[in-house]
Amino acid sequence: DVAKGELRPAFHQNNINLIESDSALANSTAMTDAIRTTNGYQLTGELITLPYTETAYITQDFASTTVNLNPYDTIDYIGNLVLTPDNDEWFDTETQPELRVDIPDVYDTLTTLASEGVLDLNLGTVWNNWNDTWSGVRSDTGNTTSTSRTWWSGNTLLRNNTTSVDVQERVDRTRTGIRTALIPGGVQTTSFGNRVVSVGFASFIRSKDIGFSVVGMKPLTRIFPFFDGIDISTYVTPTGSSAGAALTTDANGSATGTFALPSPDVSTNPKWRTGTRAFRLTSNSTNSLTGDVFTSAETDYIAKGMIQQVQGTVVSTREPRIARTATNEATSIQVAVGSRVVSSATSAIGSRQPPQPVQQFQ
Repeated sequence: DVAKGELRPAFHQNNINLIESDSALANSTAMTDAIRTTNGYQLTGELITLPYTETAYITQDFASTTVNLNPYDTIDYIGNLVLTPDNDEWFDTETQPELRVDIPDVYDTLTTLASEGVLDLNLGTVWNNWNDTWSGVRSDTGNTTSTSRTWWSGNTLLRNNTTSVDVQERVDRTRTGIRTALIPGGVQTTSFGNRVVSVGFASFIRSKDIGFSVVGMKPLTRIFPFFDGIDISTYVTPTGSSAGAALTTDANGSATGTFALPSPDVSTNPKWRTGTRAFRLTSNSTNSLTGDVFTSAETDYIAKGMIQQVQGTVVSTREPRIARTATNEATSIQVAVGSRVVSSATSAIGSRQPPQPVQQFQ
């Protein structure tokens, strides 16, 4: 309370249905009038009251029956319909998917920088120099070189043709190094509990079993149930019969049964908006208010609900770990070591006469 400078604890609101029970009973369905009398109260309709008795204030002992003054006028049978319960008020809580908040930390920063280049963080592998471990197995590369050389040997012209092939040698090398890497650490989560996201009115009437009883209707007559003008015969179970069976008044013009209000969450079910809705029993199969309506009874059903949506919040962080591991690498390379002579031949390709002495005449 900002105005008073006081700190008050938060509160949680929920809707709990009251039940009639006794400390010696496991559930309320076993309650009897004898137990109520022992506990000093009674059930009067849907109300719990103190015990009382009724006394007639005025009685008419001389009337025996009713007489229709106009025998040609049809008497409408208007029944008295009672719903149990006749209203429904609820408070539901819906839990939304958990909200997870990831807070950037050192791990996210390092991974972002590492993606731009490991040198920025000195991550990666630092290698030692290559060390030669073995050499040998010389082989020809296939590159052939031919050379030709001529020269005079006395009066003979000689030519030497030489063919050589390049030779390479296999050398095995190894090197060691240290690899540095970022390893994700454990995820640290902190839950802040549920918070109320929204509170609103329920749009549709929820599923519920409603009992009904009617008296004063035309005896031995087929009647049809309607809820807010919609035929609900499929969802009505007459007492002692099955769901969807024909509903008929007895010889006294009475009928009882149960209306199973379907769940609005099923797309194939009919659904009604919250508020006041009329429950009607009529002898007309189309619920017409005029024409051949021999008997009918009607009452209201009131439904209203609140829906509270809550959502949990979890804060998640992840810390990094830097791991250093020893690693090694081996390779083989071919090193050129020179060439070898495949063939060499020397042959005479020409000759020359020695010079003749010059005669001089005097």
